[in-house]
Amino acid sequence: MNRINWTMKALRQLGKIDRRYVQNIRNRVDELKHFPQVSMDLKKIDHQYRLRVGNYRIFFEVIDGEPKIIEIQEIQRRQSKTY
Repeated sequence: MNRINWTMKALRQLGKIDRRYVQNIRNRVDELKHFPQVSMDLKKIDHQYRLRVGNYRIFFEVIDGEPKIIEIQEIQRRQSKTY
């Protein structure tokens, strides 16, 4: 089982997210303790990975076998009312 490391930037971003979504994000990140034997929506982008959680994207690296959360971004989804 791996330990999850967070950067200060990612913790600040998590603190700014609406409380309704924080627990869901934390639960999904906790599943990374079993990396790479996880069955989540992960995508490798260069030397980083991207984890999708609703409207949020969690970017992390794997350093010495332990995931390190780098950044959390909120995405704006397109809808039929976008145009």
